[in-house]
Amino acid sequence: MKLIFIVLLLTSALAQTIDHEHCQWVYWNLLCLLNSKHIFSLAPYYIREFEDSAICDSIGTDLSHVRYHLAKRLGFDHFEKILAFDADERLDQRALDAVLHYREWHKDVLVSTFNFTNRFYYYFS
Repeated sequence: MKLIFIVLLLTSALAQTIDHEHCQWVYWNLLCLLNSKHIFSLAPYYIREFEDSAICDSIGTDLSHVRYHLAKRLGFDHFEKILAFDADERLDQRALDAVLHYREWHKDVLVSTFNFTNRFYYYFS
């Protein structure tokens, strides 16, 4: 009985570690998008990817307040259109405005989600 409990405990810890590592990669990719010189054409993509990071809220840092402010800046109806891939050029410009408005704050928040190793790598690589 004790062996089964230990195996279940280790399996649960391993699953949580894998999830945490997955979220580290999600945050890293978002940060790479923000630092990209192509962010001007990738703003709607960034918004959709940032919204997808909600799966990591229960594992690590809860970024729901950051997503809320991004959606509010964009306008909730426009936000839904971007998520549904129903954007036109005007909406793409609005998306860019929202992303650039919060760019530095998002960078700080995303870096703060990193573990020590990833944070060290980000600043010194």
